[in-house]
Formats: sequence, C-alpha cells, structure tokens
Amino acid sequence: MPMAIGSAAIPFNIDFVLDNLHIRHYFQAIVSADDVTLSKPHPETFLKAAAQLGVTPADCIVFEDVPKGAEAALNAGMKAVILTTTHQGEEFTHLPNILHFAADFRDEAVKSLINAS
Repeated sequence: MPMAIGSAAIPFNIDFVLDNLHIRHYFQAIVSADDVTLSKPHPETFLKAAAQLGVTPADCIVFEDVPKGAEAALNAGMKAVILTTTHQGEEFTHLPNILHFAADFRDEAVKSLINAS
C-alpha cells in the first residue's frame, strides 16, 4: 500500500520527524506547506499527494487529527480516520467522510484498514 504525507507543516519540520524516527522509507510522496498554494481545508494538499502516488482520491484514506484536515479530505473526495490526540470526536460530527475515531494507530479498526489495503 503506497503512503504519503500531506501536511501543512514546513519541510524542515516534516524532515525532522521522518529522519529522527527513521520512517521516511515508509512514504512514497510528501506534500508540505511549501508545495501548495492553498492550505487546508482546501483539498490541494491531499490531491497532490494522491497524484504523486498515482491513485484516485476515492481510493485514499486520510489519517487526520484536526477538523480542517478532515474537511480537506472531504473536499478532496477522500475518507478519513480521526486520531483523537488533539481534538474530540464531537468536533467532527458535521463531516460525513469519517470512517472511524481512534486514540492511536494501535486501534484494531485502524490496523484492519491498513492490512486490508
């Protein structure tokens, strides 16, 4: 399953995390704040990431932790899984593209989504 990062962060911050956690090799595409004209909730970030992966937006699942990011996924025609690390589920109830809420990536439903791909 190809994976991308679509972040509103600047490249330095993304690189810091990826390189210090030694996880860069898991991602085939990275779209940062420097790569887009319009920020989330505009879908540009996620659409560029999907294009770089060569997949259609409808075949993507976005993992997000903020409402604007989940809204950007909706605007891109993508489903979303919400990690409730910074916001509570109630803050996302207006968004119809939410598949699941999870505390972290160890959640069984998240694991099944990842393994199904």
